[in-house]
Amino acid sequence: MHNILLVDMISVPDGGGMSLESEHGIYVSRLAEATQRSVIIRNVIEDEKLEPYCEQNDIDIVVFTIENSSRLIQRCLNASRGLRIPYIFVSSTMHDYSLPGHLLVPVTMLEEEVYKAQVAVTFSRRLECEVSLLCAHDYGSKARTNAGKIRTLLQQADASVKEVDAMKDSFRLYNEVIDRQRELKADMIFWTASRDYGLDDIIFGPPERKIIAKSLVPVMLVSPRDDLFSLCD
Repeated sequence: MHNILLVDMISVPDGGGMSLESEHGIYVSRLAEATQRSVIIRNVIEDEKLEPYCEQNDIDIVVFTIENSSRLIQRCLNASRGLRIPYIFVSSTMHDYSLPGHLLVPVTMLEEEVYKAQVAVTFSRRLECEVSLLCAHDYGSKARTNAGKIRTLLQQADASVKEVDAMKDSFRLYNEVIDRQRELKADMIFWTASRDYGLDDIIFGPPERKIIAKSLVPVMLVSPRDDLFSLCD
């Protein structure tokens, strides 16, 4: 039996932790029921890596409930960099806590984008949601090739999938995700976390932090690793 880890970064320290009857808790309970998993609640993380804890407790999905704070978001991102499983951010400022009926999957030219395909297949099957692949507008064909590989895997799983042409290139696609999330009717955004942080990422924050901070819906991430773990379906 696999588990969802709910990391509560909202509840006050003396508040006894989050209840699954809270708005965020209900969301995670529904997600667990739909994916046939149990929920483990952990109140606040220290400056640590979550990978060993998840491996020891058969966790294959992590959900962070957070206040919309750049410092707090980055703290959770740092703790998740070694994870081989998807991790989801649910912010106190997000507008929609319903389970996703439409998964928005931005696709850039980076080869690690294809790693998202198996997770997208599992979520589309378990949640019966539609998938839109937002393909970066690059001069080369790498983003289009990546989108084609993901689309093929989704179609083989009988998922409802379509491609949408982006107006921005791979390096600016995160801005378009933020700007067009309402237009594209996203219920969840599925982004690939940065492999490494450059100087701009360190000073201004990586693209995933900016998406989480400005998203109106939950944001799911995977870290780009060659040995990415596949969800048990």
